[in-house]
Amino acid sequence: MAENHLGPHITFDRGIDQVTYVRSGETQSLPMRREEAPSELGGRPQLDSLLALPTLDDGLEEAIRPQLADRELMVPSRFHAVLDSLHTALSQRIDGNAGGAADEFMSPEKKRDLKRALTVLGGAQDLRGLVQMYRSVLYQG
Repeated sequence: MAENHLGPHITFDRGIDQVTYVRSGETQSLPMRREEAPSELGGRPQLDSLLALPTLDDGLEEAIRPQLADRELMVPSRFHAVLDSLHTALSQRIDGNAGGAADEFMSPEKKRDLKRALTVLGGAQDLRGLVQMYRSVLYQG
């Protein structure tokens, strides 16, 4: 790290450290001329290094961010197709037509949870239909 100081009481990385007064009879002179490193080459300021540390918000955001195995899922048409297939698969699972998972082998709590998920998916599909209808009305003028 480059030396960034002009004298015993002033440094570039901290600023003025102390104020002294000149006594009568003493002469002050400027420091000897020398090459100094540009300020951006000096040490990174402590505040930036502290702010760069991970915070609790960063940890929470990382924990709730979904992990996508297939980025194609972010394409709207593909997303809607997957939601529709999920709705169909849940309906078949609840009805016992999912190839081996009969209705009597499913616990009542699991069946209740699957019905709630199916209701939420149905509501989301209805809302997407309303958005599409309102969007087409807006386009028509």
